[in-house]
Amino acid sequence: QGWVGAMVFTEGMKRTGRNLTGETLMKAMEGIKDLDTGGICGTITFGKENRRGQKYVRIYKADIEKIRFMPVTGWRMPVTK
Repeated sequence: QGWVGAMVFTEGMKRTGRNLTGETLMKAMEGIKDLDTGGICGTITFGKENRRGQKYVRIYKADIEKIRFMPVTGWRMPVTK
């Protein structure tokens, strides 16, 4: 989650530009829609009423020989009971 948080924060900073304040950063973050995380997680969307960001999850397994993670499932909505 640290990588994704950094990606979202960086995107917010880029959208804010040189007039960086808490308010301008929040407004820029609220404009993020379907940010591509390169497969780390599902796309990220923020808004005034949406602070969760991520809507989809995927399960991975470690492939030790190839030194990478392999997806086991497709993107799914998490169970939130």
